[in-house]
Amino acid sequence: MYSESSVNAFISRNLDSWDWIKEIPKDSLIAQIYELGGNSFKTSPFTHQLASFLVGIHKESFLYYLFPGSGKTKIALDILNYLYYNKKIKRTLVLVPYTITIESWKDQIEEHSNFKYLPLLGTSKKRLESLKNCKDYDIVGLSYSGLTALIPHTIVKNKNRKEILLDYSVLEEFSNNFDSIIYDELHYCKSYNSIIFNICKYLSNKYKYKYGLTGTPTSRNLEDFWSQFYLIDGGETLGKTISFYRQAFFEQKKNYWGGYEYKIKKERKELLMKIIKNNSITYRDDEVFDLPEKVNIIKHLSLSKQQCEFYKKAMEGVIEAKGDITQLDNSFIKIRQITSGYIKFTSNEGEEVKIIFDENPKLESLVEILNEIGNEKLVVFNEYTITGDIICDRLKQEKIGHERLYGATENKYETMQKFLNDKDCRVYVVNSKSGAMSLNLQKAHYQVYFESPVSPIIREQSGKRLHRLGQQHRVFIYDLVMKHTIDEKIVGFIKEGKSLYEAIFKDYKCLLN
Repeated sequence: MYSESSVNAFISRNLDSWDWIKEIPKDSLIAQIYELGGNSFKTSPFTHQLASFLVGIHKESFLYYLFPGSGKTKIALDILNYLYYNKKIKRTLVLVPYTITIESWKDQIEEHSNFKYLPLLGTSKKRLESLKNCKDYDIVGLSYSGLTALIPHTIVKNKNRKEILLDYSVLEEFSNNFDSIIYDELHYCKSYNSIIFNICKYLSNKYKYKYGLTGTPTSRNLEDFWSQFYLIDGGETLGKTISFYRQAFFEQKKNYWGGYEYKIKKERKELLMKIIKNNSITYRDDEVFDLPEKVNIIKHLSLSKQQCEFYKKAMEGVIEAKGDITQLDNSFIKIRQITSGYIKFTSNEGEEVKIIFDENPKLESLVEILNEIGNEKLVVFNEYTITGDIICDRLKQEKIGHERLYGATENKYETMQKFLNDKDCRVYVVNSKSGAMSLNLQKAHYQVYFESPVSPIIREQSGKRLHRLGQQHRVFIYDLVMKHTIDEKIVGFIKEGKSLYEAIFKDYKCLLN
């Protein structure tokens, strides 16, 4: 227990707030940035990105709470570009939640900067081998789980508590490769007694420049704030220990299992949200005015090794078809299925065969988006029944409430109403043929094309299920696109108002180019 006077003194401090910078017009922000000299943006920033950048170059450690689709990665890259140009840093470690996010950073880096990027992928042995070449790169990407696997550790249990013992010699050697760190989706380090938090604690204490990126804060579990801020400012904002933070802001109660749970003191909640502004800035969707009403985001993904093998064989079938309509149609469907994580075909014995691939980048990306958007509702469009099966199976596995609309759905209206009105039903899995033309789903404002319709008309109509009269939020539409595959061609044809499916029957070679 800490003295009441020390707690009162702590919560009564005069701390910074960065809300004022959100009121500065874009022209003034640009003028202030160019007065600093030596900075240019590869891609033009929006107003909230300029404000966030300006804070970041004045703060050596800072936390960004920004809504999904707001361009958090670009902000981080612009800050790093400034620090590199001014010779304040040499090499940055970027930690991300998923292996697939490592690739997403590669695309963002190519778009928004000229940095050389090293993604640490594969087994721990392969990552360590790749790390030996990191001196040739500016930014190194690694997942939180990948970092945990790299650092030897043991867990010692003593009565009601556990102690995490890290191999600090290995951690020190690893950390010497970098002088700055970006925590992407910092809430993945929310557990203060986890292995990853303890590893990151060591890294944060070593590096001068450290920035955290995550979604807008919610009141769901305010206890998690402490670990996030500790990694950013070492306890300056929310205290040096979790026990002090709890005493200052939470009530302790025994739970059913004999342990303790902590609930925010009602009279302290508003104060806590004010205090975290000391080293963070929050942008909600309704605070950003120069983003378009509809934001299209393409998630570029790479085929797994297994997908590559099947994809090559399927493309050989396109060549062998030589324009035969039936064979082309079969090959077209197979190719689309492969990019979605499976293939269905008839064996030589006449039996139906279905192969679900071990790795499915689209599913991983979908889960990543769901984690980013928190409790927001999401509509997922797909083309094939098996695709819908796979998506729903994964949602069940993740314990995410969902409904489905496709040809075999009996109570179509009821599924829509449950999605719209049940707060625990977060995802609506919709087959484009069943729901592209008739649904009113503006209560959601996040949409994913797991598979895009090939028809420009159906694509346009499906996009209007959310972005329509009555929509009160900005709409974010994600395309999950496998690189160098039919997915890219479909999206490209859609932009031109054309159908790839119709085009290949006029000249099948357009699928091969």
